[in-house]
Amino acid sequence: MTPPVGNLEFAQLLQRLLVTNFEESFYYVKTQKLLLKQRSSEWISRFEVAMRGWIASAPLKGKQKAQVARHVAVCAAMQELFEIIDKQASGLRIWQASTKDLLRALFASVEELS
Repeated sequence: MTPPVGNLEFAQLLQRLLVTNFEESFYYVKTQKLLLKQRSSEWISRFEVAMRGWIASAPLKGKQKAQVARHVAVCAAMQELFEIIDKQASGLRIWQASTKDLLRALFASVEELS
């Protein structure tokens, strides 16, 4: 497994790709959820800072700049929520159960509702 790419390195690579072929590059970043794969709001925040100055002067259309900025902001917000959920859910006893027991309980609950 390759180590995660640094946020500055990733930002610079993405900037080059967005200028070369915006539609294809942006579509790939969105559909592959590349920013969320780092699983770190800190990583995304540093990436956002690296992109902010570039977006302002990027040789892109205004709509494209807005799309990139919005996508980065949404990813940052989503990652923060994921981290809050993970932190709050880690203390729940349900996660201490085995997968087998958890699935049995889930299916039993579904059967009771039927």
